[in-house]
Amino acid sequence: MLQKLNPLDLSLLYTDDQKQLAIDLECKMGELRDRATIGGLLEVIRKYHQMILYTVDERWCIQLFEHDEATNDAESCWHESSGTELIKLLYTTIERIYDRLNDN
Repeated sequence: MLQKLNPLDLSLLYTDDQKQLAIDLECKMGELRDRATIGGLLEVIRKYHQMILYTVDERWCIQLFEHDEATNDAESCWHESSGTELIKLLYTTIERIYDRLNDN
């Protein structure tokens, strides 16, 4: 049986981050709700960094690495976070990436 997924709640992202996400997903702002899938968010994260996504007990965990860094070296991880809701973890990870881009 196929089940339709609920659309992602984009209100969890700042407006500037929504605009950047639309650019990264190559869509217009009005199309963002349909294009911002979990897979799409993972593709955007992968565009900027290598990542390790895993679970520990009830928590999702993500580690981000520069593209030229070895992911098996925990010391080279520049960002690590975890949470019980995957979508919130992906949103905060994307916000962190965009904040870092804007700082440079």
